[in-house]
Amino acid sequence: MRFTRSLSLLLVCVILLPRVQSFASWFVKEYCNRKLVEGEIIMNNEVLEDESRSIKVFRNNQELQSSIDSYVPGEELIVTISDKAGGIQYVFETTPPAKFIGGGCENDVRIAPSTHAKLLMPSESAGDSIRIWGGWATGHEAVKLIKDFILLPPKPAESIKIDSTQGLIIANNTFLTYLSIYLFIHLFYRAK
Repeated sequence: MRFTRSLSLLLVCVILLPRVQSFASWFVKEYCNRKLVEGEIIMNNEVLEDESRSIKVFRNNQELQSSIDSYVPGEELIVTISDKAGGIQYVFETTPPAKFIGGGCENDVRIAPSTHAKLLMPSESAGDSIRIWGGWATGHEAVKLIKDFILLPPKPAESIKIDSTQGLIIANNTFLTYLSIYLFIHLFYRAK
């Protein structure tokens, strides 16, 4: 009898445990209307500002600097958190038109990654910076807000557009103009 009761309890736990969701997955799938801001109530606690962890953004394995580096239209960046120790769960959010590949909520602006997230930058710059922020927790406790990471808009002289469907880099009009002039002069003098 005692063995049967223990076995029944074990079976109930095995069936129910996979259905329990973490704050991060819950925040991306079911509660997109909940804001990830200081003071918001999540898991019965106010979201607190915290500087013990930070957002890291990489372009081709090179770490970018917040409020210094610009994004390239159409590029895909890697976003991660500085310290994943302690069994934390975390979520990232961004401002549209940037979006997370495989993200949730309207316009794929949120994601709860296991290791890192892929962020797709807008194909054309509207002249605005892209903001990335996040929150983390180690259990049913107050969510800690991660400081914003800001990617500046592309600079006009450095404007390069990446066609993600073709994988081609298409230079801006200035580069094409200089290339055309060079080719014209080279061909003109060669013909003489």
